[in-house]
Amino acid sequence: MSINNDLWKWLKQAPLPVVLAISLTGFGALGTWVWAVADEAATAKSDAKVASEKAKNAERAATRAEDKQDEANRMLNELLKAVAAIQATLAERDKAKK
Repeated sequence: MSINNDLWKWLKQAPLPVVLAISLTGFGALGTWVWAVADEAATAKSDAKVASEKAKNAERAATRAEDKQDEANRMLNELLKAVAAIQATLAERDKAKK
């Protein structure tokens, strides 16, 4: 006889409390496993949301940094133009003195 046939024969002849205890234990183990998987899925979903929010914050910070860099470059260009104008004025004045 095969194991399945022996098991089925034993289950037919086993007392009802034993079959109920085995069934409850099996379903309890299955329920515990399902609960653990659901908890891990919820944790993974939460971690994904946190990572997504951090990525959005990093993108915003990078955009702000780029904007500040652009503003600094614009101000530097204005300063360089002013310095060049002053140097040109001083050069003309020095030529006029000579």
